[in-house]
Amino acid sequence: QRDRERRFRALIEHSSDALILSRPTKGGILYASPAIERLLGYRMDELQGREVMDYIHPEYLEIAMKARADLLRTPGKVSVDEVQMVHKDGSWRWIELTRSNLLEEPSVRAVVFNFRDITERKQAEAERTRLESRLRQAEKLEAVGRLAGGIAHDFNNILGGILGYAEMLAENAPGGSPLKRYADNVLSGANRASGLVEQILS
Repeated sequence: QRDRERRFRALIEHSSDALILSRPTKGGILYASPAIERLLGYRMDELQGREVMDYIHPEYLEIAMKARADLLRTPGKVSVDEVQMVHKDGSWRWIELTRSNLLEEPSVRAVVFNFRDITERKQAEAERTRLESRLRQAEKLEAVGRLAGGIAHDFNNILGGILGYAEMLAENAPGGSPLKRYADNVLSGANRASGLVEQILS
């Protein structure tokens, strides 16, 4: 029995995950494994008598409170959430929080909280989402560019005919006649349009 207890204590105290035992209605946190200081920066004496809820980000508090109420109603129930919890230095860490209602287990008589730091995973997911969003935006811009380029080339072909006929009309129209002026105006407008097409293509 004593050897089993020593092995169990060694396992808990050297685990990368942190463990907290709490009696939510009778004194709060009773025990915190050493890993909690690595994860959140708090020593056991700083946590004793406090509630795990005290360290959860306000954004997740309502969901966490509902999950806790549901857990306390059902002996043996286990629930898992991903929440942000405040580190002693004031930063927020992503924690995978597993709760087990062992209040009616004679050898435990507590709610057992298992904490796993998933901050790096969450940051990697956020970065991947950001890069995917940028890629989608770049793909949209590329598609718009291809569409604009195709339209510009087609329009250029049409402008080529307009410019050619306008030039012939301007050359053959009698000087000073309204026809000459109209042809010059068409030529001027077509040249401006041609310059605009060049800008679109570039």
